[in-house]
Amino acid sequence: MVVARWLQIRFGDKVMVWQFYNKPDETEHFGSRGITLTDEELKQLDELLFKELRMAKTNGVEIKDSPETLLEKLAKRAYDEYLQAKAEEEKRKIEVVE
Repeated sequence: MVVARWLQIRFGDKVMVWQFYNKPDETEHFGSRGITLTDEELKQLDELLFKELRMAKTNGVEIKDSPETLLEKLAKRAYDEYLQAKAEEEKRKIEVVE
């Protein structure tokens, strides 16, 4: 199970940075990714309860195949982008070796 915790939200830049963990109780993340937020996502984040945001930062959000909440959707998008960037980096390394 992969868990994501948001590290920071930069409203001016419209960026939300997530860190990824293999278990909810781990202290060392294995990767991170910042995603650009739409105006609508920023508005929805601004409307979330502080408690919900704090829980996602402290306890994390489980990465699910079918996310339901806004935070689950944002965490999944960040994780998918992280995996894509990692795959592209591996591909570049292979091309350089050949």
